[in-house]
Amino acid sequence: VNGLRRGGHEIATHTYGHTGNPTPIEIEGARAWLTDECGVPEEDIRGFRAPNLHRTQDTFLRLRELGFLYDSTVTEPPDSGTYSDGGRNNYWPYTMDECGPEPWRCEPSDAVPGLFEVPMWT
Repeated sequence: VNGLRRGGHEIATHTYGHTGNPTPIEIEGARAWLTDECGVPEEDIRGFRAPNLHRTQDTFLRLRELGFLYDSTVTEPPDSGTYSDGGRNNYWPYTMDECGPEPWRCEPSDAVPGLFEVPMWT
């Protein structure tokens, strides 16, 4: 892990026990392991991807509460009809300040102010 960091790579987290829709303990456990066992400063661990890409609104709210900057769980496969149009329009990363994690299906009730989405496959 430290070799990757020295090489300029960002270290994000997943979970400790690889459980879908992870609890704060699962998310914090992975961040604590990276900090305690690998020496990655906690403030440098800013990103997250949910196990098996299973996430709910609670996942995003937990990330914000735990101080994460972004999630990278939403997928944008080619020809999916999303804002990024399969990566051709590059509408990413985007904020969840006014909509949920999938702004092409904007539901203001899904907004998570302060959290960004960096979709996969982009």
